Amino acid sequence: MLEADSSMLNGGVMHTEDRLPTSELLARWRALQNGDIAIETDWYELNERGDIVVTPPPTNRHQAIAGDIASQLSRQLGLLAVPAVPVLTSGGILVPDVGWMPMERWETALRSDPLPFAPAICVEVLSPCNHHLEMSRKIRAYLDCGSSEVIIIGMQGEIRFWGRDGESSASSFPLSLKVHPSLLSAR
Repeated sequence: MLEADSSMLNGGVMHTEDRLPTSELLARWRALQNGDIAIETDWYELNERGDIVVTPPPTNRHQAIAGDIASQLSRQLGLLAVPAVPVLTSGGILVPDVGWMPMERWETALRSDPLPFAPAICVEVLSPCNHHLEMSRKIRAYLDCGSSEVIIIGMQGEIRFWGRDGESSASSFPLSLKVHPSLLSAR
């Protein structure tokens, strides 16, 4: 279960002393990735204080939707959309369900784990355990870290687009996304 961030309850202001220094956050992430810190799941993120935020493993349906959206992004915008790519943000190390950016940007970014900047498009597929505060923080973190657009796929297949100016009725990219109805039928 996800915990409420007390700094968000105080007007949404995060003080720099509430954050783990980037070097320590990265060291903690690498220790988790290398198995130096024992954890019983592969599905986690780190918040800005370096706390491990465990998320339930995604369902097959969740993964199918993310995979379908990744395919649509690559088909319509070109390579490359990647699933579950870790991103260093002001909100910690977050893992969007899909990240898309042009291939030439991936060529330099693939040497970094996590990515030191957000992909041009970050996609989150909502699950029953996601809540509004968590998604608001993630949207803000991705945009603050360089993403041009955050796409949220809702539980019923609704698609919402967020940019630096807030929510928009359409993508700022030449995109026409939709979730195939068969992926929603037994949700």
